[in-house]
Amino acid sequence: GLANARIMEVEEYILHLPPSPAIDLHGSSDYDPATISQHFDDFGANEWERLVRTPADEVSVHVHTRMLAKHLAKGQRVFEIGAGAGRFTQILATLDAAIVVADISPVQLELNRRFAAEYGFDHAVEAWQQADICDLSAWASGSFDAVVAYGGPVPQRAPPPPRAPAPAHSYLRAARTHLANVQ
Repeated sequence: GLANARIMEVEEYILHLPPSPAIDLHGSSDYDPATISQHFDDFGANEWERLVRTPADEVSVHVHTRMLAKHLAKGQRVFEIGAGAGRFTQILATLDAAIVVADISPVQLELNRRFAAEYGFDHAVEAWQQADICDLSAWASGSFDAVVAYGGPVPQRAPPPPRAPAPAHSYLRAARTHLANVQ
């Protein structure tokens, strides 16, 4: 009914968002991977709870889940960058994805591994690897059917660091599915 119509409206809006005017693609960057890693290390298990604290958070998770279900096919090999504690890893597992989990924070990776075992979605994870979204050189081009960057690994106001080797889409196979949200 009306709720489904509204969700579809939000999905279309998300898919067709123009680039933010706040993003300065030619400016300097204060990007520091160690600071970002430390932030998420310190944030710890709060990252698992962050997406379900309020009804609005739960609606956001629901909309993101619908987007995943709509755009991913069963059995796809998915690279989840900035996976955090695993809220979306769990959802990807329910969609029968084969997931490579990556995060800049070793604490978040360990939480992801722990929650995957605790909630029974570890079977869907091929590997957990520490990685900086700006250096994906550990993976060959065309390694994945889809790249998912949900939860904020793509900052809205920071320009890409000059050392980024290649855009994430170069790591995709022919399906070329890339789902991200910008915070």
